[in-house]
Amino acid sequence: MVEQFSRSSILLPATKIKQMERKKAKVHMLPTNSKSSVLANLYEENKLSYNVSLPHGSGWAGYQYLYFTTDEKIKEDDLPCWGLNGIDIGYLSSFTEGAVWYEIIASTDPELIGYIPGNRREADNGFSPACYKMPKPSQSFIEKYCKLGGIDEVDVECEYEYGTQSNPGYFKPKIDSHNTITIHSIKDSWDKEELIIKMKLAFNEGLQQEASVDFNFDLDKWIEENL
Repeated sequence: MVEQFSRSSILLPATKIKQMERKKAKVHMLPTNSKSSVLANLYEENKLSYNVSLPHGSGWAGYQYLYFTTDEKIKEDDLPCWGLNGIDIGYLSSFTEGAVWYEIIASTDPELIGYIPGNRREADNGFSPACYKMPKPSQSFIEKYCKLGGIDEVDVECEYEYGTQSNPGYFKPKIDSHNTITIHSIKDSWDKEELIIKMKLAFNEGLQQEASVDFNFDLDKWIEENL
């Protein structure tokens, strides 16, 4: 017999475990008039220099900023936020049906500000409690990016920020004390232990969202018999 139940009918641990997840992010390079640590040769493709000053009046190279976006399209609940559409960067305060923008989750552009989902509508132009400094990549990653002539995609470590009834939880980039994100090369395979962790996280997320499940389903037994 299959019994339907929700998370309200079972006892969940009082302590919330910090959920971690790697999210694939695209890395975009766009020109800027401000000095930055990435310098692109305008006449030689994929020729990048790290932390080099551009001589005044030089026309052979230009400074660049890096922007990290996920494949998740911006939704109305995400606003306001900074988004990227092709080569256009915009501060989005209202939702336009049919427009395709991707949220910027990290950048070397110091002018950008991040907003906390659920509280974003209360944010202003200053660093109110609903705002935070936009996370950035490490200098070692920027140096590697220049050395390789660019990197299209990476995995960014994210952590789940638990919300409330009015403000739902969300994943955000994990940062260190220097506001730097943790970046990995794209991962396309997982060992058994990693697969088990991902399966249990997905199962628990279903419970949190009050999804209908089989009360008699033994996840640990299924894992033991199939992995």
